[in-house]
Amino acid sequence: MSYQTVLKQASPMKTTINTFLAHLSSPVTSAIVIDAETLMSSSALVSYGVDPINVIVLNNDEEIIRKAHEAGHSRSVRGFTTQVLEQITDTFDIIYLDYCGTPDGNKTTGVLPKYDMLWAADRLSDQGVFVVTFSRRNHEGFAVERAQNMIPLSLELVNIVYYHETCAMFAMILVKRGFKDTRYIRDTFNSIRMANAERVGNKRKRVEEEPTVEEEPTSKLKKFALILYQHDNSMWVGLVERFNKEKNAKILWVDPRSPYDYGSNKGWYPVGEYISTEATADGQWCYLQDVEKQANFPKVLRIEQFRDFKKWVQQNKEELTSIEDYFM
Repeated sequence: MSYQTVLKQASPMKTTINTFLAHLSSPVTSAIVIDAETLMSSSALVSYGVDPINVIVLNNDEEIIRKAHEAGHSRSVRGFTTQVLEQITDTFDIIYLDYCGTPDGNKTTGVLPKYDMLWAADRLSDQGVFVVTFSRRNHEGFAVERAQNMIPLSLELVNIVYYHETCAMFAMILVKRGFKDTRYIRDTFNSIRMANAERVGNKRKRVEEEPTVEEEPTSKLKKFALILYQHDNSMWVGLVERFNKEKNAKILWVDPRSPYDYGSNKGWYPVGEYISTEATADGQWCYLQDVEKQANFPKVLRIEQFRDFKKWVQQNKEELTSIEDYFM
């Protein structure tokens, strides 16, 4: 997996855009997207009920297109956008051109976003949404202005969003001119972005925040322990991979209800040396075994068990398999 793909996979903005477009979809939606090897965008649409055959994936990588075909996106096309789009004459409800480069394109590959946007303006349905992303690097600070000047007259800019992924980026959300409810499109995107930011921000507390100190600690936290984190009236399952000298823990998250976090172990969490025997309030940690007393979960894994379990988690990351299938 490429470095850029890894960064995109962990990108809150990528997740926000995918959720936004999926939210606007229906089982009969037709879509065309530039997708990476993880197929995050096309998978998000399918998860909301879009028929895979109605989603076309674009990429110049033969292996990515093979994966897209295997996922049911049988009309997916290998090649650079400017060369392949002119061959596609369908109308689409969702067009998502997630460029890594600048609005000027790439002379080596022949990608010219200006012409791709003209194609999108012609092929977007009357109630459709077009999202295009660009890098803001170079251009003496005028990448955004250049991109706006490229918007075809038949399209209307609804929202422009700045963020940082592999570099400084921005996204433009566009609809057909005369679209009746541009405010709904803008507000839907903003609501999803704020909700995602709040979820990630609350769940991933900064290390420098003051950890919760229990008055009567009852259990010492151990390495390779299966634990629960109480957040938003729910308990989230993880496994302690290691500690640092400040008693912060590296957690491997394994809760299938959280696709963004499942199988990841980024950041350090201020768990502390002791945890509660039962989590009753937000921000508390406890052993999984202390809560699931009748289940066959071990409290702490041995080193060889940990290695096998982590390998299993990575193998089942796409399916978001529950750890009950491993231990039962």
